[in-house]
Amino acid sequence: SITLAPTVITDKEYWKPVPVVFMFFCCVHLALGSDYARQFIAGYLALFGAIRVFGFVFSLVVVGPVARNVLPTFGATLGLVAAGILLFSKPLQQYLRVRYEARTRRHTILLRVAWILFLIYLVGTAWLGYRGFRKTTGFSSFALGDRAMHPLVVGITLAASVSSASTFIINPGFVYVDGWGAFFHMSLGAGIGFLAMLIVLSFRFRSIGAETGALTIPDWIGKRYESPGFALYFSILNLLSFAFVVLLVGGISIVMQSLLGVSNVVALTITLVFVTGYVFIGGTFAHVLTNMLQGSLMVGVTLLVLGSCAWLAWQQPGSIADALRQVDPNLVAAVNTEGSLFNDVFSIYVAGFVVGAIVVCQPHILTKALYVKDDRDVTRYLICLLYTSP
Repeated sequence: SITLAPTVITDKEYWKPVPVVFMFFCCVHLALGSDYARQFIAGYLALFGAIRVFGFVFSLVVVGPVARNVLPTFGATLGLVAAGILLFSKPLQQYLRVRYEARTRRHTILLRVAWILFLIYLVGTAWLGYRGFRKTTGFSSFALGDRAMHPLVVGITLAASVSSASTFIINPGFVYVDGWGAFFHMSLGAGIGFLAMLIVLSFRFRSIGAETGALTIPDWIGKRYESPGFALYFSILNLLSFAFVVLLVGGISIVMQSLLGVSNVVALTITLVFVTGYVFIGGTFAHVLTNMLQGSLMVGVTLLVLGSCAWLAWQQPGSIADALRQVDPNLVAAVNTEGSLFNDVFSIYVAGFVVGAIVVCQPHILTKALYVKDDRDVTRYLICLLYTSP
C-alpha cells in the first residue's frame, strides 16, 4: 500500500554519484586548468545543493518510497548534467576565461606598481647615500657627521632607528597572538624603560663623548675608563647585534616576497647588499639622510594605518574590545595568563621595562647623542622623538 508519511532523504543516498563527479572534475582540471576546475565544482555543488533542498521539500509531500529511491539519483544526475552543459557552453567558458584573465591582469598591474614604487625608493635612497658620501671627509665625519646636526633631523633619525621593521612587521604579530598583554609589554613596560634610560644616559654620554672625542660606544668606554682592553671587549659584544639583524631582515624578506613576488634568497640579497652598501659608502650622513626618508614614510604609514583602523572601528557595531572579547576574553586582559610569551606581570611589565632600558645601549640608539653639539639640542631631539616615533 502507498502511505503518505513524509520521508527525509539520507545523505548517504545523495553521494552515490560522487565518483562520477570527481572523474569529471579531473577531466575538467586537465582540460581547462585548476582555476576553471574550481569554478566548475563550485557551480556543480551550488546546483546540487539547490536540488537537495528541493528534494527535501518534495519528500514531505510525495510518497516515501518514490522520494527515497528515485529523487536522490535523479537530482544528482540532473545537477551533474546541468553543470556539464553549462561548463561546456561557450558563453560560460568565455565568462570564466574573462574572469581569469581579469584577475591575472589585476595581479600583474599591482605587481608592476609595487616594483615601480620599490625602484623609486631604491633610487632615492641610493641618491641620498651618494650625498652622504660627498659630505664625508674623514673617519670622524663617517662615524658621527659634523657633531652639529639639527635636533629635528636627529630626532626623526632616532625614531626611524627605534621603530625599524619590527614595529610594522614583528610586534603586531605578538599583539595578534597575546592581545593587550603584548601591547602593554611594548607600549608601557618597554616604552617607559626606553624613555627613562634614554633620558638618564643621553646628556652625560654626549658631554663625555665631546670631551674625549669618542666616535663609537666601545671607543667611548675605552676612553672613559682608559682601558683599550675594555673597548675591545665591547667591540666584540657589538658583533652579537647580528642576531638582532637576522630577525629584522627575515621580516623584511617575508614582506618583499609577498609584495614583489621574489624568492627568499633574492629578497635577502637585495636587502643586505643594498643597505650595507649605501651605509658603507656614505657613513653617518647617508644613515641620517636615508633615515629621514624612512622616518617620514613611517609617519605616513602610521597615520594611514591608524586612520584605517579608526574607520573600521567606526563602521563596526560595538567596541573593538567587545569584538576581541568574543574571540578570546584573555586578549583584552591586562595580564593574559594563557599567553605564549607575555603571560604574567613580570614578563609584561618588569621584563618589558628592563628590555626597553637595555635597547638604549645599542650602538645605533645611544650614539645619536653624539650627533648634536650641546645638551639643549639633546632635549630638543628627545622631544622630537616623542612626537615622531610610531
